[in-house]
Amino acid sequence: MTGKIVEITRTLSGRFHLTLELNEDDKVKTVYDQLHDKPLIDIDIKNHRKKRSLDANAYSWHLITEIANVQRASKDDIYEILIVRYGQPLFDENGPVQVILPADANPNILGLHLKNIGTEYDLNHELTHYAVYRGQSDYDTREMAVFIDGLVDEAKELGIETLTYDELERMKAAWKA
Repeated sequence: MTGKIVEITRTLSGRFHLTLELNEDDKVKTVYDQLHDKPLIDIDIKNHRKKRSLDANAYSWHLITEIANVQRASKDDIYEILIVRYGQPLFDENGPVQVILPADANPNILGLHLKNIGTEYDLNHELTHYAVYRGQSDYDTREMAVFIDGLVDEAKELGIETLTYDELERMKAAWKA
């Protein structure tokens, strides 16, 4: 749901009351009906960001496929290379998420987008550190624009035709609409 914080007050008991103005009438009623009598609920309020468009997703996969064709590689392999080159790292409450594996382990079995960021030795064991990257399906408008700009640069270096600057700007403007 989207909305805005209207007011915050502190009761005599020291607890806070947060008043929200919400935009989706149907969703508000459904959520209220499901949760109003629960003794404790989890609440996640964050800054609103517009989602990237399906056109952006389709165009990114078009470029990835063209790059894969020129390089005679699978589009999944090219996607993995480009997601860590131009994509967004995964963060949690402690900062960037990392995975540490024995050097001889196959990181592909984890099903994550990983970038090798270094090796260390611990008690005669070689360990490889990987940064974890988010897949493009989790990107907002700005993040997707950065990713597509990187894909366009890669494609141009390989002689692949891309949208013109004006067409890209129109597409970006549509993402923000």
